[in-house]
Amino acid sequence: MRRPSLAFLIILGAVSPGSIHIIGPSLPAIAQDLAVDTAAVQWSLTLYIATLAVGQLLIGSLSDRFGRRTMIFAGMSIYVLGALLCAFSVSLPMLLAGRTIQGIGACAGSVLGRAMIRDTYPVDRRPSALAYLSMGITVAPTISPIVGGLLAPLIGWRGIFDVLAAIAAGLILVASTQPETLPVKAENFGLGPFFRNFFYLLRMPAFAGYTAFSALQNLPYFAFVGVAPVLSLNVIGMKPADYGLYYAMIPLSFMLGSFVTARLRGRFLTPRRGTQLGSFGIATAGTTMAVLLITLGPSPAVLFAPMAVMVFMQGLVMPHVTIMILGMEPRLVGAASGTLGFVQMSSGALGSMFISFFDAHTTLPIALMVATASMLAVPAALFGLRHSRNLA
Repeated sequence: MRRPSLAFLIILGAVSPGSIHIIGPSLPAIAQDLAVDTAAVQWSLTLYIATLAVGQLLIGSLSDRFGRRTMIFAGMSIYVLGALLCAFSVSLPMLLAGRTIQGIGACAGSVLGRAMIRDTYPVDRRPSALAYLSMGITVAPTISPIVGGLLAPLIGWRGIFDVLAAIAAGLILVASTQPETLPVKAENFGLGPFFRNFFYLLRMPAFAGYTAFSALQNLPYFAFVGVAPVLSLNVIGMKPADYGLYYAMIPLSFMLGSFVTARLRGRFLTPRRGTQLGSFGIATAGTTMAVLLITLGPSPAVLFAPMAVMVFMQGLVMPHVTIMILGMEPRLVGAASGTLGFVQMSSGALGSMFISFFDAHTTLPIALMVATASMLAVPAALFGLRHSRNLA
């Protein structure tokens, strides 16, 4: 079977996370134009993320029935409509509706990228391809606020949505040149089969273990994102420029871990060995960070160095865990990919929500959460490995 372009899949996967924060620098201007306060405009981010999380469950299952390429066409078409609705918004409800529609379409990106890699790449090349896809998904939200800040003075916030619509339209054109990768279509689709497939996957011990691991290893990072600016700028007294440089270590570390997986795939770094190494590495970094925060207090080294090690290990392990999640049931690759995306985004939202209940100037809540989640991730990963029928 002809494989789709990996570059196309990476760009496709980067669209949804990149669209989250690209309008961040424009929120005050949007609020002024629509005559609302900035806090109200922030609902556009919340609705986009919520729709993106839930939509991944659905679009993965739809792709098992109607094909991966068909759902790329559908998802990106819906995304274009949503982006254009945002661009022409004259009121807050119109903007919120556009962002919701945009989120529905955006969920096609990483879900279908993972599924198409599982469909067409040989077993020994899947970790490499998924690692490169993960790198693209990580880079997008890192640079999108910078891109948004550069574009806003030139074309305005409406122009940014026009650019997003144009990118999605270009992906539709490129998708028409890519092969359909779904080997066998599911026999039917409806709410009944959808829920049956979802619970069928969750009843598989290995799938449950790996998805639990994916959620637990995700929690510390999103909790860290919530408190790092306050601890760095208000408690430690770092300058904003210095904070930006330190924070750059985090996505760069994840990219480095993904790159290592891409280069050391195969006999040396097998899925089993990569999962074991990564899960224990995450636990070690998490507990180290917690102990240092409690005993020494916050400092740039205590705050950022252990987290950089943790996300490096996440970049190392997640391509392998993703392979095993997608290999549980060949008939339900799309559903498995959608479930993984939903779990990752939902756990991130829960981590941010949980830490928001505590005073961000104190270190005990983030220390306990990072330590607990990272340590619980180890038995979850080992449980998945124990019950795996195969590692492909």
